[in-house]
Amino acid sequence: MSESLKSTLCQHPWIHDSEGQNKIIFNQDGTGELILRREIPIFIAAQIKWTLFPPTSATTSATSPPTSTSTSTTEQAEIEITLTPDRLPWISSTRKPKINDQLLKDEAFLPKRYNIRIERDGGEGEYEYRLVFLDRGPYPAEECWRDLSGAPGRLRFWEWRDFVGGRKEK
Repeated sequence: MSESLKSTLCQHPWIHDSEGQNKIIFNQDGTGELILRREIPIFIAAQIKWTLFPPTSATTSATSPPTSTSTSTTEQAEIEITLTPDRLPWISSTRKPKINDQLLKDEAFLPKRYNIRIERDGGEGEYEYRLVFLDRGPYPAEECWRDLSGAPGRLRFWEWRDFVGGRKEK
């Protein structure tokens, strides 16, 4: 495993949306956070466990091409992420929103492997890095949700595969 890849993963939050509400945080100790929300409703605010593996031939022959022509460097690897039902500490203990295991089936909390690529943008973009999940997104798959009515079925969170990190200085 490339230590520089691990360092880059842990350096900053990886956000999916312009408000920074939907994100993944990787800590050096193999823990982290997965957050999924749409304005006020919170669907997932859970702790994760993760392990990074060296790239395999399947990883390096990934199907998704780099997303930008200005990308100066890319690194690929395989990562295993285990979503836990444990709420993040900042979730109010008095408000107790219906999240995590209340919205997801048990299979959402099994370890899952993903092929990822980190691209370093040498261009004029707002963020220095892009994290791409090559085979599927990191949010629980369609069949892992207890109820697909409302936002999960409409927004199809499981298809979100691109995240950015490291806002560039202006």
